[in-house]
Amino acid sequence: MRKSKAGKILSTVVSLVVIVIWLTPVFWMIKTSLVPSTEINAAFSFIPQTLSLENYRFLFNRAPILRWLLNSFVVSISVTVGTLIVTSSAAYALSRIEFPFRNVLFYVSLAGITVPPQGIMIAQYLLLDGVNLLNSYFALILPGLASPIALFILKQFFDNIPSQLEDSAQIDGANRLRIFLYIVLPMSRPAITTAAIYTFVWTWNAYMWPLIATSTNDMYTLTVGLATFQGSYVAEYGAITASAVIASVPMILIFLIFQRHIVQGLTGITGIKG
Repeated sequence: MRKSKAGKILSTVVSLVVIVIWLTPVFWMIKTSLVPSTEINAAFSFIPQTLSLENYRFLFNRAPILRWLLNSFVVSISVTVGTLIVTSSAAYALSRIEFPFRNVLFYVSLAGITVPPQGIMIAQYLLLDGVNLLNSYFALILPGLASPIALFILKQFFDNIPSQLEDSAQIDGANRLRIFLYIVLPMSRPAITTAAIYTFVWTWNAYMWPLIATSTNDMYTLTVGLATFQGSYVAEYGAITASAVIASVPMILIFLIFQRHIVQGLTGITGIKG
């Protein structure tokens, strides 16, 4: 009993230490973004003496942050929705429909995980350049619609849905499209949410491809725009940390709101309870 209690205490202490270690850089980033430049360059101080929005005003006055935010949201949401449509349809076909070389096709699709994005960027660039789609939303959205990881998550979840449910629906006269839309997808909300969050975060944080595919300031996503801003104002530490806060807030909010769905989705990959 004492060992069990001591183990719980030790686990709690270790968890608190890990939380403090993880939150300290986040706190420091937020704190630095909210203090005047003179205080940033002053002696070390963990607790700010004064709070100011000076760095955020400087950032919004010198860069089109709202435009970059809009671009990032448009691209991330479009890629997420498009990816879910493509991968859920493909995952259902690979999971439930018998056809020649089904498993081979799945493993070939899954092999895309091993291919680094940098390895296909030249081909993507030449293809989009050939149809005059560079420096547009199409160039930022289309290459991200096929996600092997999202396909894997959804297929594994579909595999664990009891086939008796589909058999009953087919006896009642439902075709495959109705079964997919009204039975499989509603039951797969945790997996769909997990795939959506992964896709959104990956797209939001993407830097290399948006940098290559865009050439004008008004088409930059937030990551590319803030990188150009930071390169122009290297000495403005407060404004740089303010830009980091703006880029991080959507990701933190998404994790806090959907963390329960992430756990449920990952659990559903190995089996459905109930």
